Amino acid sequence: MNGDNLFLLLKQIKNHIIKTYNIMSAQNFLYLFGYTNGLSSASKQMQKISNNLVNNEIISMDKIEDQKLDDDFFQYQELLNIIKQDFKLNLYGYHGIYHWQRVFLNTQKLAKYYNVQSEVFELFSILHDSKRENEHLDINHGKRASEFVKKLIEEKYIKLNTRDEEQLIYACANHTKPDVTNPFYNDIIVQICFDADKMDIGRVGIVPDEKYFLTQYAKELIINSRNKQIYIY
Repeated sequence: MNGDNLFLLLKQIKNHIIKTYNIMSAQNFLYLFGYTNGLSSASKQMQKISNNLVNNEIISMDKIEDQKLDDDFFQYQELLNIIKQDFKLNLYGYHGIYHWQRVFLNTQKLAKYYNVQSEVFELFSILHDSKRENEHLDINHGKRASEFVKKLIEEKYIKLNTRDEEQLIYACANHTKPDVTNPFYNDIIVQICFDADKMDIGRVGIVPDEKYFLTQYAKELIINSRNKQIYIY
């Protein structure tokens, strides 16, 4: 089977899975089926497109992974060590420390544009995926992370004011499928966290789509990056 036929077959399977299991976004297909296992040439093409998309606009994989991660990149070293000890996945996998670093750098890019700063950005970056149990569909990992955050606050590993605590807990619990009725959904700090995470979605072979982003600047980054590329599907 050639690449074109395989891609058409994958699209048919994708549509069936989405219809049957009510998956929130068609873009999740390649991720859910694990393109990293060499699923198809089509998925590798999607990965290449995604990586090209973020070039010069969003922090991309090769800008981090081709460099040694500085030991002091994150401020919260004691907390980071606690997270590492209990992390169930490959620390250098798709939801590991390189991802955390890219998310933090993306928060800083957005925060600079909106002229805001918060301790929540770094804490969200290192905690939001810290309780994942697999690299694929783990719908409760955000809730587990938020419970972990509450424990860390109680044990004084995290010291924030009340609003920052609430922002961090909500952001971790809701970064995959947010509760849009909660007032924190419209909070700029939380929105930057959500968008910074999505800006790194190219690492799993998904092309970012601006309609899933909350801040206008992130939407513009996605659109501008996509307009610079020529896509061949």
